[in-house]
Amino acid sequence: MGGKGHQGYIKPLTGTLAFDANGTIAGGYFELDMNTITITDRKDTSSDNGLVLHLKDPDFFDVKKYPRGTFQLIKAIRASSDSSYYITGQLTLKAITQEIHFPATIIRNGEDIVATASLTIDRTKWGITYQSGSVFGLVKDELLEDRVLVSLALRFHQQQ
Repeated sequence: MGGKGHQGYIKPLTGTLAFDANGTIAGGYFELDMNTITITDRKDTSSDNGLVLHLKDPDFFDVKKYPRGTFQLIKAIRASSDSSYYITGQLTLKAITQEIHFPATIIRNGEDIVATASLTIDRTKWGITYQSGSVFGLVKDELLEDRVLVSLALRFHQQQ
């Protein structure tokens, strides 16, 4: 609201994607290393960048207290094509778990499986309320958007 927002990434630490004997997605999980928060839309992309430090403090992700975020797949429903799915899962940030739903593309490429998705989450559902639009007494230029666009790009390596 008070600007164009920022772009960056958080690196996954570990994860799995499981298929049953019929090739149907049977489960999945990944863990995010919140210490890897990086901003890419500024010249200073270092980990001691003031914005990065602020995102890691208690106003946002409180990384010292909650160094990991997780996603647990609940179900993946195949959509119109072989690679399109509708995903339901549980995203945990700051020890708060919320169910989320989003479309995804999952493609097998040799021994790799690539999953991509774009979704929007409401940061306030995970207790991230710093300069939220739901807080009263702030003028428009002081507000930060509650809805955050998230793009996922995950690569899983098939194990024999």
